[in-house]
Amino acid sequence: MNMMAVRTNATTVLIDAGIGFPALQHYGINVRIPDLDAIRAEFGSFDALLLTHGHEDHIGATPFICTLLDGPIYGTRLTLTLVERRLNDHGIDTGGRLIPVTTDSSLTLGDLEIEFVPVTHSIPDSTAIVVRSPVGTLVHTGDFKFDQCPLTESEASISRLKEIGRDGVLAAYSDSTNASNRGQTGTELDVRRSLEHLCESAPARVFVTTFASSIHRIQLLIDVAHKTGRNVGFLGRGIERNVNIAEHLGYIRIPPGTRQPLATLRDRQAKNVLCILSGSQGEPLAALARVAANEHKTIAIEPDDTVIFSARTIPGNELATNQLKDNLARLGARIFDNDLELVHVSGHGSQDDLVKMMSLLNPKYLVPIHGNFRELKQHAALAEINGVIPLLANNGDRVCFDKSKAWLGNPIPVRDSYLDNDLSIVVKEHVITERRRMAKNGVLVVVCRIDPNTRRIEEPPKLITRGTSTDNSNSDHGDDLTEAIHVLLNSALADETNEPEELLETIMPNLTELARVHFGSAPMILPVVLEN
Repeated sequence: MNMMAVRTNATTVLIDAGIGFPALQHYGINVRIPDLDAIRAEFGSFDALLLTHGHEDHIGATPFICTLLDGPIYGTRLTLTLVERRLNDHGIDTGGRLIPVTTDSSLTLGDLEIEFVPVTHSIPDSTAIVVRSPVGTLVHTGDFKFDQCPLTESEASISRLKEIGRDGVLAAYSDSTNASNRGQTGTELDVRRSLEHLCESAPARVFVTTFASSIHRIQLLIDVAHKTGRNVGFLGRGIERNVNIAEHLGYIRIPPGTRQPLATLRDRQAKNVLCILSGSQGEPLAALARVAANEHKTIAIEPDDTVIFSARTIPGNELATNQLKDNLARLGARIFDNDLELVHVSGHGSQDDLVKMMSLLNPKYLVPIHGNFRELKQHAALAEINGVIPLLANNGDRVCFDKSKAWLGNPIPVRDSYLDNDLSIVVKEHVITERRRMAKNGVLVVVCRIDPNTRRIEEPPKLITRGTSTDNSNSDHGDDLTEAIHVLLNSALADETNEPEELLETIMPNLTELARVHFGSAPMILPVVLEN
């Protein structure tokens, strides 16, 4: 999840608006987004949204933050096309607010001058964003690496970054995803050699799963298929839609006759097939998960089919991807990932790439962004070794500059909101806390009826349990729990000022303790008080 606000006395802009992927699948959660109430309370609204590239962790929250934007959304052509698709999916009219930029133009927003500089990443049209402010120049690197592959590397962009560095950079906000990895991140050419070898030696069909937005990798797979005499098919709505968009814009080229319909993929006798499909993270509704479960309506894995995982496993998804590979193995598939062959290289720079970016920009300060805290800390250490002052910040930290110094101001309270599996309902943190508690300790429902004349509960309350631990409970003394709750409720009702709502608030601590003694842990308690 990536979102950074840049604020002066006159102007406030956002750089990126991404979603995150929490390991909360068991609680009905799909993704997380920044809490809009906290952002609105701090900033009010923004003059513009600037986007570095089209990956979901940088554009996925765009539909949800549109209400916070007073101005347009700027990005390169492919990025904005992907954003437009996402906005349309949510029924949002773009209304001319999507403003395409090129890497040889600049724009002015209040007292900020903005420039987009191309960088190499796993999706085309990726950029760094240069922000010239009244106190100095800030550079947000976006996601980047320095790939020596001539198809993607741009000497012009390296020269431009060097020029910006010579002009003076106050602070660089730099991608830290691979800051713990030594050396330089590998090239797509290395992956191509491995994929060509696997396709040439595969005895039957080849299935390759990767991220739907990894346009460079998809193009590489198309080229590999063409060279090794295989037809190409695409499986999964995200993959198909992104390929169609990228092909229309000229970012993907499919040789005539190479792309085949699903009917060809269904043919078990057709050995010369390479199918590119979604689901590399074990997503339960993705194409690969349905194929692995033998539940896909058109495709079935056969013995000797080859399945290649050409994507990294996002931390937290390891269990899901391992289960997916087990399911595929049971169907007889030959499975390859980076543990066996070099079938994926990262789109993020390793230590040598990060040092090279620092040497080009020569910033006074470096603020590590986009990575786990250990990567941020490692990047800060690299900066210090190379003579750059690190500013190590956490989510919500306010990094302040004037013309003479930099410092961390009072942090801004930031929180997460969550989206359900339909990506339609925003779920707050307290709901997740309740779901965790129910999952861990179960639920106890206490139903009781108050006699309005006597203001007492004449009948023992009815107890309903779901998911409580029977191993820990004093099951032989269930009646004792019912009686104890009965006495507790009537004792609370003795105070004639108590209304039912006040009664619940009064008894809840004692009710929780009674349940804890009985079950060995405290389930979520839902008291239901009825009046006859």
